[in-house]
Amino acid sequence: MSWAIQVENLSKQYRMGTAVKPAFDSVYQIVEQKFASLARRISGANTPIALPIHHEPSNPSAHLVLTPEQQEGCPEGHFWALRDVSFEIKEGERVGIVGKNGSGKSTLLKILSRITTPSAGQFRFRGRLVSLLEVGTGFHPDLSGRENIILNAKINGMSSKAIRQIYDEIVDFSELGSQIDTPIKRYSSGMYMRLAFSVAAHLESEILIVDEVLAVGDAGFQKKCLDKMLEVSGRGRTLLFVSHDMDAVRKLCSHGLLLNHGQLSGKQIGSHRHALEKPTGYEEDDAKSSISFSDLGNTLDVTTEYLTDGDADKCEVIWRDGEQPLLDTCAKLLRATVADSLGDKRDRFDVKEAVYIEIEFEVTEEKWPINAHIYIDSLTGHRIFFSMDNLVVSNSVRKAGCYIERCEIHSPLLNEGVYNVEVLLCNGPSSAHYVSVSNALRFYITDDMSSSGVRGNWTRPWFESAIRPKLNWEVTKIK
Repeated sequence: MSWAIQVENLSKQYRMGTAVKPAFDSVYQIVEQKFASLARRISGANTPIALPIHHEPSNPSAHLVLTPEQQEGCPEGHFWALRDVSFEIKEGERVGIVGKNGSGKSTLLKILSRITTPSAGQFRFRGRLVSLLEVGTGFHPDLSGRENIILNAKINGMSSKAIRQIYDEIVDFSELGSQIDTPIKRYSSGMYMRLAFSVAAHLESEILIVDEVLAVGDAGFQKKCLDKMLEVSGRGRTLLFVSHDMDAVRKLCSHGLLLNHGQLSGKQIGSHRHALEKPTGYEEDDAKSSISFSDLGNTLDVTTEYLTDGDADKCEVIWRDGEQPLLDTCAKLLRATVADSLGDKRDRFDVKEAVYIEIEFEVTEEKWPINAHIYIDSLTGHRIFFSMDNLVVSNSVRKAGCYIERCEIHSPLLNEGVYNVEVLLCNGPSSAHYVSVSNALRFYITDDMSSSGVRGNWTRPWFESAIRPKLNWEVTKIK
């Protein structure tokens, strides 16, 4: 499979506002100062008027923090939005680009879309590229939706005959109906997005780039867009998709890239070397004729790395004196632990192993019935299930003392993945007093690919889902 996009040591440098004081004042500033000085003399005021200067935040830590690497080698007041990014994407691959705000995702897509130029490095791609970066980009507000469809298609090199062939499909997909003849300056942001995505998805291109623009659409149309991108990528189109919706990235993309402060994550840097294809007659030293491209990561691994954000293992939390979460005045949480069947704390389990959640708490006042709960969430924040101790604990007032309660998550139940645990104490089923700690614990479910347990002889990757129950099947052969 040949490459569709190659990015080689791509870097982009920006200036931070007016952080660097100009070497000279503008004419406007000089005139303003002269008039201010004259006004002070006429009024007899001797106190100089404070002129506005460049902004200096009083609390720099309250803003997005730039790393030393982003400022290394830059003039004062500048930073690297992208720094030495290299990767290769094969034809037909669906690649999700994830990272925090300010990590360089949109800058990268704008460079690939040729909206802005890189400060260093280069990139190349094969075929026609269509991008959908911001709501309304490339549309003329005074033209109607119909006219903007034709304009965008013409800009992308389509003939009038080809436009007529796909026009009805674009309008039907956008669901704009009679609004297609309305000037788009009267469209809502959602209508803008519907039209823009419909045009981009139906144009004849080999590469489609989509930024976070789908976030302004309603849930139904978002699903429709994801299904459309799956459909077009199945026909060999290469897709780059940026989103903060990790479920959408996991569903749509087969590979991923994680950007952090303008650089690829450490796990993806310098993964393999590849000789670049050079034009005929091009000569270069062998030592310089190849570039180290980063491997595209598995989507699940990349999104997991992004969502965990390098957190340390969270298989146990012990609250110190004075910091224990309190349930009014009658109970306090002391400890929560993820453990195996032997009671040893662990954070990684095979799908065939049971997982035990232990909660230790102290009842300091005999006032209410006290119940313990656990809530198991996926790493993307979806609730998988919850459990409570009310079937084994009476509804009477809990006696004072320390308690350790242990809940078994039997095997096989959970699928491969990362799970967060919220622990909670409440004062019985009929009252509203409770104390909870979200994301108190975290554990990982892995799969050793053995034939025992749920997998049997299925050696291919297990389909992504929250749970992996072992259900009873009955087979009857009919004579």
